[in-house]
Amino acid sequence: LNDTDDIITLTAAYTEVDNSLRTPIMYDLNNTAYYVDPAGTTRLNNLTITGTCTGCNTGSSASGWTDDGAVVRLTTASDKVGIGTTSPAGKLTVSQTNSSISATTSHLLLENPSGAQTTQYFTFGGTQKGSIRVDSSGNLVFNAASGNVYFDNDFGPTTINFRAVSGVALSMMSNGNVGVGTTSPAYKLDVAGDIRASGAIMGGNHITHTQWYGATNNYRGYIKLITPIVHNESNMFSIHIMGYGYAHGSDAIDIRCGGYAYSASTLISTDCHTEGTDLPVEIGTETRSGRKVVVIRIGTPTTNWYYPHFSAEYVGWIKKNPSDFVWTVGETSPAQT
Repeated sequence: LNDTDDIITLTAAYTEVDNSLRTPIMYDLNNTAYYVDPAGTTRLNNLTITGTCTGCNTGSSASGWTDDGAVVRLTTASDKVGIGTTSPAGKLTVSQTNSSISATTSHLLLENPSGAQTTQYFTFGGTQKGSIRVDSSGNLVFNAASGNVYFDNDFGPTTINFRAVSGVALSMMSNGNVGVGTTSPAYKLDVAGDIRASGAIMGGNHITHTQWYGATNNYRGYIKLITPIVHNESNMFSIHIMGYGYAHGSDAIDIRCGGYAYSASTLISTDCHTEGTDLPVEIGTETRSGRKVVVIRIGTPTTNWYYPHFSAEYVGWIKKNPSDFVWTVGETSPAQT
C-alpha cells in the first residue's frame, strides 16, 4: 500500500500475452480504477479490452484504425486504404479481376435493406449534389441536384460511346462530331440510316422547312401559303413549294417563287416558276393580323381540291420560324386586305 498515492499493486494479478509478456495490474483507490503499468510503457499486441479504454495508445504496430465510438477512422490521416491491393494509389483503391457482374464479383456494392428505396445519394462537403437511382424496373437514372449532368472527354482525344445490344448506337468525338449508327462521324451530325422528323426541319443559313400540310377534306378556292415575311423588312428570299392535289391532270406540284421585300418601298422583283401543274400561281402581299405580309396563292376561286398535301422550303436573308408559315385552303378572294 502506497499511502501517498493510494495505489495498490496486485502482485497476484497480471496480464499475460502469448505466455511471454507479463505486466502488473494496479488499482487506484482514489479513482477506483485499474491500470496496466501506469508508471511506465508496456507494449501489448493482440490485447482485448472489455469496457472503456481511457488514454489508450495503439502504437505504430497496431492496425492503423482508431475507434472513437461513433466513428472508425484511420489513425494517420495521410494513410491510404487498399482493398484487393497492397499498394493503393488513392485515398481508397479497390482492385479486383472479374469477368462477370454480380453482387459477389462487383468492385463496389451499394446496398439498401430489402424493400428500401433503391436510390444512392452522393454528397460533397456535406451537401447533396446528386444521386444515382436504379428503380424497380431496372432503369438507371443519373440526377443532378443542381447544375448539369456532364459526360466529359476533356483529358484527351477520346470518344464517348453509348452502346446498345447490337453495338455502339451513339458516338461523340472529341472534335465535336456526333455519329448515330457510326463510330467515325465526319460531320457535326453523321447518321448512318434513314432520318424521320415529325416536325419542321430548320437548317442553318436561314433555311426553313415548313411542316407538312395535309388536308383531311375537299375544298374549293385558293390554297395560300401565308408567310411571316413583312413587305418592307429588307429581305431577299426564295420559296420552294412541293405537293400534290387529286383534281388535275398532273397531280404533282412544284413551284418556286422569289422576291425582294424592299425596305424603301414594298415587295418588288417577284417571280414564280411552276412545274407539274397548269394552275395559276402568283405572289403578292396581304394584310394579316395587322401586318402586310407576302402570300403565295395557288389556283383560282373555283379550283376544286381533293385532299391536297403541301410542304415548303424558305431561303432568305432573315431567319424565320417554321411555325410562322401558315397554309389556308378554300378562300375565294384574291387577297385579304
